[in-house]
Amino acid sequence: MDEEQFMQHAEKCYREMETKQKAFEEKYDLAQYPVYWGDENTIVLRTNEDNAVKHEFEVVFIGTHTLKDEFTWGWADESLSDGAREKSTKIKELSRISGFSQFETPIIELGPSNLEQIIPVVLDHLNGVGLYVNKNKEPLVFVAIIEPGN
Repeated sequence: MDEEQFMQHAEKCYREMETKQKAFEEKYDLAQYPVYWGDENTIVLRTNEDNAVKHEFEVVFIGTHTLKDEFTWGWADESLSDGAREKSTKIKELSRISGFSQFETPIIELGPSNLEQIIPVVLDHLNGVGLYVNKNKEPLVFVAIIEPGN
């Protein structure tokens, strides 16, 4: 895959991610769940009234992004458990598929525009149905939501 083909694929993945994300948010009416909990394997949404579990989703950590534009892949993030890092190793396959080594490089320089190209490609590769981004603190954490369940 040359750079132009990759860019076309990234644009397609971005459009698909927007569609998937909107459908995911609408299907599960995420705005109604102010209480959620997550660990390295799942995100659990609970109701406010009785704290009952309403939805549980499998997740894969894509990576973290700092204000210095450093992106650390989930498979290389030593703050994650071995199991969480192992689930994230599928991302490395994108090096072989795309011909770009950045998917096998533990920490890469990645500005916001490149982030918008790479994350949708990864989400597509992981067969993600949604994306969770923790925007409340540094670094930003990107998590692919893989299998919705009840």
